[in-house]
Amino acid sequence: MKQNFKRLRSNYPKGICGIYDNGGRSADRYTVVFNPYLDTNDSNVYWNYLAMSAAPFHPQGVGLSGCTVNMRPGSGGKGWGNACGKTINWDDLPADCKQAAMNCLEQED
Repeated sequence: MKQNFKRLRSNYPKGICGIYDNGGRSADRYTVVFNPYLDTNDSNVYWNYLAMSAAPFHPQGVGLSGCTVNMRPGSGGKGWGNACGKTINWDDLPADCKQAAMNCLEQED
């Protein structure tokens, strides 16, 4: 079951609750976190994400999708911000990264 979650920034598209930039510490510099899912069978909260370089569609670019359990957005403790860098605005995300994130949202519908 999809869970409603407050977006960290008001300018994020519906379905995205966090966007992070690790400042280039790794090839997957940008991380987009999508709204979580609650599994009623095991009571865990699952977070889908997309980690990518500035050019995820380029043959030498990076575009990885994944899922993690019970990790919360934000910068404190073991949250996404701690793992993925600072929170950024949608407008700060490169155009190809925006397109990749929107492609993932369209697949959920």
